[in-house]
Amino acid sequence: MLYNLYMNETFSESKWTILEGEDQNNIMFVRRNESAKQLIGHPDYIYRVGVAIPLLNPGPNGLPTDEEAKTLFSIEDSLVREIQRIKMRC
Repeated sequence: MLYNLYMNETFSESKWTILEGEDQNNIMFVRRNESAKQLIGHPDYIYRVGVAIPLLNPGPNGLPTDEEAKTLFSIEDSLVREIQRIKMRC
């Protein structure tokens, strides 16, 4: 989902890619919003946020369990709210 941090608008048509790699011999997955490419250079989208969170109990495939995924989504939602709050003060 793309969030317009200025107008509290949500763009529901998002395309995500999951990338797999390794960092210091640890498996790493990256979730990238391919739809965000259309926002490059747009004046309403001045923030780019990257977050790395180690999983506590990954499943056998290395991905988060349903329980841990809920926590990760909650963290993402909190980050979006905080950026919106900061933008409102500017």
